[in-house]
Amino acid sequence: MLVRIAGFDPLFNVDRAVENVFSGLFPFRASGVPAMDIAENDGEYAIVAELPGVKKEDVKISVENGNLILRGERKHYGLVEGTRVLRHETNTNPFVRTFELPEAVDVNQISAEMKDGILTIRLPKMEQSRPRQISIR
Repeated sequence: MLVRIAGFDPLFNVDRAVENVFSGLFPFRASGVPAMDIAENDGEYAIVAELPGVKKEDVKISVENGNLILRGERKHYGLVEGTRVLRHETNTNPFVRTFELPEAVDVNQISAEMKDGILTIRLPKMEQSRPRQISIR
């Protein structure tokens, strides 16, 4: 069971820091950047991303210099030639999200699963960083 802690982001989101700098200039969320939730329990962190219309082949996840990097692209769905678009709100640009990983994450055990447009990235904590009970003798 994952627990959501409001107002606490255990994985510092580098993109959010940049977004905060420009929030006064652009008071809206960057178009095309997937919405994400971050959760934690005793054994792992989890990042859940909404990626409707994105194929798993078009998503790349990597760990570089202590950061988890999610890259992807929602491909254009293709309209019949000669179609006149009356309103365009969908985004087909590439996106990148970067998260600074806590030292407690076991980077060799990170896994990801995508189902029905929802990407779940599991970041297990190293055994020594997990909470444990100490018995008193």
